[in-house]
Amino acid sequence: SEVRGFDEGYFMYLEDADLAYRLRERGLRCRILHDPYVVHFGRHYELQELGPVTLRMNRGLVRFYAIHHGHGWLRLLAVSSLLFLAMRWLTTVVRGGSSQNRHSVQELLALYGAALFRPGAVADARSFERPAAARGAE
Repeated sequence: SEVRGFDEGYFMYLEDADLAYRLRERGLRCRILHDPYVVHFGRHYELQELGPVTLRMNRGLVRFYAIHHGHGWLRLLAVSSLLFLAMRWLTTVVRGGSSQNRHSVQELLALYGAALFRPGAVADARSFERPAAARGAE
């Protein structure tokens, strides 16, 4: 059967892991090229805060687990992530973190809460994207 390239259901992050996983499921091999050189001019500072990059990365992770590992593993991911985020949220509130950081933690809590309690509904990571008007600053 066909692999069909990258899954457009991912909006950044883990689309490459998904493709490699699907290739291996079909008995094909992935190879690592050691010579290529890539320069990424991304905004690495966003990883310091829990901004849009972190949200997209986690949406992709939830989608990947929902599709490839089933509800049991997705729930385990959700529980461990919820525990981490609860601690992160408490430290953000106690230290008076930015409103963007608090908002991002709340969005991640909602994402992993849905993964825990409605695992069948989270395979489409795009369903967790905020409306375009709400994303304004991204």
